[in-house]
Amino acid sequence: MTVSVDAFLREYACLPEPLGEDAELRALRTAVLIEDVFGVTLSDEQFDPAVLGDPGALNALLAGATTPG
Repeated sequence: MTVSVDAFLREYACLPEPLGEDAELRALRTAVLIEDVFGVTLSDEQFDPAVLGDPGALNALLAGATTPG
């Protein structure tokens, strides 16, 4: 099953954010989800809450993520 980055981002944006959730915890959840869904491995440098919380930056990250997990 191939998942479109745009479809993923649309669906991910609809997920509720737990109240009071730490930005780094949300980034970790996002990183794990991205790795599982797209079969990539994110580097430590790519683990940035500002990037993982921004749909445009996340799209650019996924477009450049070519390391198979």
